[in-house]
Amino acid sequence: MGKRSIAVTTSRSEFLPAEGENNEYERQGGCFVTTKRALLLVFLAIACFIVLALLMYYYGPNSKENEAVSSEKPDIENLINKSIESVTSDSLRLPSHVYPTFYKLRIQPYLKEEEPEKNFTFVGKVIIGIRCTKRTKTIVMNAGNIQIGHSDVRVYTKKILIKSLSQVKEAPSNMTTQEQQQENISDSSTAPTSAIPSTTQKPTEGVSTTSVITKESVNFTASSTTEDIPTSTSKEATTASPLSDNGLPTTLPSSATTPKSSTVASSTTEKSKQVNASSSSPVLSKGNIVEVPVEFIDNIPVSTKLVITVGQLLEVEVNYTIEIKFSGNISDHLVGLYKAPYIDSSGKERWIINTNFMPVYARNVFPCFDEPSLKTTFEISIARKENMTALSNMPLKETENKSEDGWVWDHFVKTPKMTTYSLAFSVGDLDNREVSRETPQFRIWAVDKLHESNYSAEMSVKALNYLEDYFGMKYPLPKLDFVVVPDLVEDAVESWGLVAFRDQALLVDPKSENWEIKSNILRNLAEPLSHQWFGKLVTMSNWSDFWLREGIGKFLAFGVVQSIDSEIGFLDTYVIDNIPILYADSLKTTKKLYYGIENIGQLKEMYNSGIVNKGTALLRMLNFTLSGSVFKKGTQDFIKKWSFESTSEEEYWNALDKIVSDQKILPENITVKAFMNSWTRQAGYPIVTINSINTSGQILLHQQRFVEGNTDSDNVWIIPLSYITKSNSTLGRVWLNGEKDKKVDIELSNSNDSWILFNADAGFYRVNYDNENWNKLLNQINSDPSEIPSSCRAQLLSDAFELAYKGIISYEIPLDFTKYLEKNERQFAPWEAAMRSFHNIEYIIRRSMHFGKLQAYVRKLIKVSFKEMGFNEKTNESLNTKKLRKRIIEAACFARHQPCLKWAENKFDEWTQTSDPDKDNPIPYTFRKVVMCNAIKMGGESEWEFVWNRTLSYRTTPADLKIMYLSLGCSRDPWIIKRYLFKSINGSVALQDIPYVWKSITHPVGIDVGVQFVRENWQKIHDTFADEDYTILISIINEFFGKLSTKSDLEDLTMLYKEHETKLGKISPVMLNVVERIKTRIAWADTNMETVVSWIENNIR
Repeated sequence: MGKRSIAVTTSRSEFLPAEGENNEYERQGGCFVTTKRALLLVFLAIACFIVLALLMYYYGPNSKENEAVSSEKPDIENLINKSIESVTSDSLRLPSHVYPTFYKLRIQPYLKEEEPEKNFTFVGKVIIGIRCTKRTKTIVMNAGNIQIGHSDVRVYTKKILIKSLSQVKEAPSNMTTQEQQQENISDSSTAPTSAIPSTTQKPTEGVSTTSVITKESVNFTASSTTEDIPTSTSKEATTASPLSDNGLPTTLPSSATTPKSSTVASSTTEKSKQVNASSSSPVLSKGNIVEVPVEFIDNIPVSTKLVITVGQLLEVEVNYTIEIKFSGNISDHLVGLYKAPYIDSSGKERWIINTNFMPVYARNVFPCFDEPSLKTTFEISIARKENMTALSNMPLKETENKSEDGWVWDHFVKTPKMTTYSLAFSVGDLDNREVSRETPQFRIWAVDKLHESNYSAEMSVKALNYLEDYFGMKYPLPKLDFVVVPDLVEDAVESWGLVAFRDQALLVDPKSENWEIKSNILRNLAEPLSHQWFGKLVTMSNWSDFWLREGIGKFLAFGVVQSIDSEIGFLDTYVIDNIPILYADSLKTTKKLYYGIENIGQLKEMYNSGIVNKGTALLRMLNFTLSGSVFKKGTQDFIKKWSFESTSEEEYWNALDKIVSDQKILPENITVKAFMNSWTRQAGYPIVTINSINTSGQILLHQQRFVEGNTDSDNVWIIPLSYITKSNSTLGRVWLNGEKDKKVDIELSNSNDSWILFNADAGFYRVNYDNENWNKLLNQINSDPSEIPSSCRAQLLSDAFELAYKGIISYEIPLDFTKYLEKNERQFAPWEAAMRSFHNIEYIIRRSMHFGKLQAYVRKLIKVSFKEMGFNEKTNESLNTKKLRKRIIEAACFARHQPCLKWAENKFDEWTQTSDPDKDNPIPYTFRKVVMCNAIKMGGESEWEFVWNRTLSYRTTPADLKIMYLSLGCSRDPWIIKRYLFKSINGSVALQDIPYVWKSITHPVGIDVGVQFVRENWQKIHDTFADEDYTILISIINEFFGKLSTKSDLEDLTMLYKEHETKLGKISPVMLNVVERIKTRIAWADTNMETVVSWIENNIR
C-alpha cells in the first residue's frame, strides 16, 4: 500500500480571499500549504513527539526506576518534607547599618469603652534615637500587627549637626532610591562591635553600665513627656492624623477596629508609597530641629520589617530621631499585647491586659529594632483609667492627669539598657501586698486572693537570697513586681522587674499543706527569678544562643529548690526529669541544640520545642563534671563582666575555661568550649557500650549515636564517664575524648559477682553492657538493691527499657529488672522510671487484646506496696514516701486494682454529697486527679456534669481547675467526649487550659472521637488556636496526635494532612516529629509485641 501524498502548492494567491464564499490563490512564488493541511502537519508532529517520549520513558534505561516512582504511594513524611522545603521566610535579622540609642514609648490601651470602636484597641507613639554605621537612605526596623498612618513617621536631628544642606552628600547619581534601599536591606551582617556599644564588646572600664545613654550623648531633650517635640511639619500631616494633647492619634485607622486585620502602614500590594517630600525637597528646619524628608514607607509582612526611605543620606555617627505614631488591636491570643478575661467575685466579667514580647512580639505593639543584641534604654508612659493600676519594668516616676475624663498618664523611671523582649507592662484593677525585704521594693499584685500569696512571698525572699549569693551580685533593679494574670502561655512569663504568673503557679490556700502544690510554686518562682540576672542583666546577643538562657534558668531553679528543701534528692529528680528529654532527643527528627537561626519560622520552631530542656541536662552534666564551686565562680565572673550587655555562649565557656585552666580540672587537651560544642553542635546523644575484655578489669568502651534504627554513625562526643563498682562506691571517671573506641583499665574485685555501673552521676547518655554485666547487675538488684544508689536503679530501668525499645537488647532484660519492685523497692525514682516505661508500652498495647495482661502484671507489682502505704499520710512522713504513695495509687487504679477503684468511687461520692462542693472537697489534693478520672470513666453523664459545673465556679482554684480539665476527658462515652471537645473550641475553656482538654482524651475511645472531631472541625480549630507562634495548636498536636500508635491512626493523620496541607504545613517540623513517633510504635508492635506479651503471660501466674 502506497504512502498518502500531501499536495503542496507554491501559489501565494491561494491564501488571498476572493469575493463570495470561495478562496482563490494566485501563484506569486514560494512554497505554501492550505490552513487545514498546515494544522494537520502540526498535529502529526506533536503526536510523533508524544509517542517518542512515551517509548523512551517505558523502554529507556531508567524505565524500572520510573515505574517504581510512579507506583509509590505518597507517604506522609514525603508530604511533610515537601512542605518544609517549600516554606520560605525572609531573614530574621535586621541590617546592621542602623541601631537604636534610646526609646520613649507612650501607649494608651482601651478595654471596654463607651465608644465601641475603641474596645480592645490601643494607640501610641514611639520616639527612637538612632545612629548609623554607614551613610544610608534607609532605616529598616520591625513592625508587626500594627497600623501606621502615611504621615505618622518623622525623622529629624539637631540643627547643629547639619549646618547646611550642602554638607549632606547625595547618593550616587546612577543609583535610584529603590536600589539604595535594596542594597541596605540585603546587608544583614552583624554591626561592628565598635559601632554598637550594646553588642558583644565590653564597654570601657569605669563607664557606668546602668545609664550609658544620656541626654547629652543623644542630643535629644530627655523628659518623661514629649510635648516639647514638634508633632508635625506640615498641615497635611496634622490633618491626616490628629493628635490629642499628649501626642497620640485621637482616631484609629479604619482597620484598627477589625480584629482580624494585620494591615501595616502601606498596602502590601504596593511596593512603596510616598509619604512626605520627594528626594529633591530641601531639609526642613523648625527651631533647633532639622527634619529629614521621609519619601517612602514599605512594609514587608513575611519578615515583619518596616523600611523607611528618607530623601537625604543619613550621616555616620550623627544622632537622629525617628518618631512614629501607631495603633493596633489588643490580641485574643497570649502573645504581644493581649487581654486576659476573668470573673470577679460578683460574677462580672473583667479583663487584665498584659504583655508577652518573648521572643519577637514587641514588634506587634510598637515599631522597634526587635533583636536581642540591640539593648538600650526605655522610657515608658502608659495611659489608664483612674481606677486601674499600670505596672512596668521600673518604678512609677509620676502620674499626670490627662485631658480626657477619667484618664491619667503613668510615667515610669528610665530603664537600664535592655532588650525589647524584656519590656513589659500590665494594666488592670489590681491590689497589692508588700513583700518584706529591704531591697528591692517587692510587691505581689492580683485581682483578689492576695491572702493566698503568703507562701510564694516567703519563698521568693529565700530564692532571691540564694540567687544573690550564687551570682555574687545584688538584684540589679530598684523594684520587683509579681502579677497574677488569669491567662498565660506558660506558668510564668518573666520580664525584667515584672514577672507575670498563672494563678496556680503563685497562689495557694494558706490552709493547704500539700507538698505537690508548694513544690510546683517553688519551681515556678525560681526560674524567672534566675533570669533577672542571666537573661535580662546579661543577654544572649544571638537567638542561636537562646538555649543557654533557658537552660541556665531551669538548672539554677533546681538549685534554689534544693537550697530551700534539702529533702529533694538531686540525682533522683535529675534522672526522672531526663526521661522525656532523652526520649525526644533520640528521634531522627530531633535537631541540634545550637544552630544558625536565620528566619522567624526557625526561631518560633525552636522556641516552641522542648529541645531547650536538653540544655538544662547538659548544664547539669557540666556542673557535676567541673564541680559546683567552679561552675558557680565561672558564672559569677561572666555576669560581672557582661552586666547590662549582650554577649554570646562562647564568652560563657571562656569564663568557665579560665577557672578550669587555673585549677587543672579537665584533662589537658579538653576545654569547656570543645566539650560543650561536642554536645550542642550535633543532634542527639550517645549510647556507650561496655564490654569486658578480661577478668582483670580491662574494658572496651564504644560510643555511637542513640537513635531509632541503631545505625552506627560518625558522630562522636567528648564524654565524662562516671562509674562505681561492687567493691568501690567512690565515683570514678574516665573520658572518651571524641574516640569511637577506647580501652581502659578499671580495678575490679576477683569475685564472680563483681559488676561495674556507668553514669553514676548526671551524664546525658545511655549505657549498654555485655550480657554478663547485665546479669550481675540484675542479681545485685534482686538480692540487695540498696548496694546501688536509687538514682542509679532508676537509670538502669530507664536505660534497659529504652535499649529494648530501640531493639538493641532483648525485652527480657528490662522486664526481669522490674520483678524486684514488688517486694524490694520503696524509693520513688525507680518506681517512676518503671511506670513511665510501662506507659510507653501502654500507648501501643492498649487497643489490642493483650492490654488486660499488662494491667494484671502491674497489679501484681503494686499489691504489696499498695497495702503497706495505704491512702493517708502519716506524721513526719518523708517526701519520698508521699511521692511514692501517689505513684502506687495511680498505678493501682490504672491497673484496675479493685480496692483502689472502690476507694476512688467512695471519695467521689463523699464529695458529691457535701452541701457546698465548690467550697468543700474532702478528696486530698494529691489524689484528686485519680479519683475524678476514675469516677468519670466508670460513671456517666451525672458524674461528668458534676465536675464540669465545678469548673464554672469562681471559687474553684486554678490548681483544681487544671485537674478537672485533665479528668473530664476520662469519659468512655463518645458523645460526652465530643461535647467536651466542642466546649474547648467555643470559648467555654480558657485558652491556656485547652491543651489539658486534648491531653485528657488520649485513651482508645477518646482517640477515635478526637481524630474524627479534628477532621470535621479543622477550620474552627485552626482559626481558634492558630495564634502567631501556634503555641496552643502545637500543644494539641503534641499532646493528642503524639500519642497515636496504629497504622489506622497514621492513615487518619495522613488524610488530615492532605486535606489541610497548606495550614498544617506551617507546623511541619512538629508534624514530622509526631509521624516518627507513630511509625516507631507501629514498628514496635510488629517486632516486640509477641515477646513482651509472652513474658508477661509467664510472669503473672
